Amino acid sequence: KGKIMKHIITAIARCAAGTANAMSGNTLLARMNGSPADQANAYGYITGVGDALQSAGLLCFPSGVTISQSHDIVKRALESKPELRHIEASDLTFGALLGFACPKTKAKPSSL
Repeated sequence: KGKIMKHIITAIARCAAGTANAMSGNTLLARMNGSPADQANAYGYITGVGDALQSAGLLCFPSGVTISQSHDIVKRALESKPELRHIEASDLTFGALLGFACPKTKAKPSSL
């Protein structure tokens, strides 16, 4: 568990610092289904994107929404729309999490 948490923290820090390489939905899904380190990276990526979008006022997660829940939502969206997985993972993550859009959000990301 400690090793996975270290990878999650590293991935979040990279996203927050803006140093993470852009990845496609294909790469994100492969990481979600990969080794424990890859899975931790995927959790961190989704958390980082979600936190950034929440900080920007685009997503408003209700109390009690978990990282695992966000991960499951994104994974289900990626698996259900393979024709969109070439798109940048951050756009696809935003599209998947639009169920948590703030009421004033008018943005139109790539929809899943």
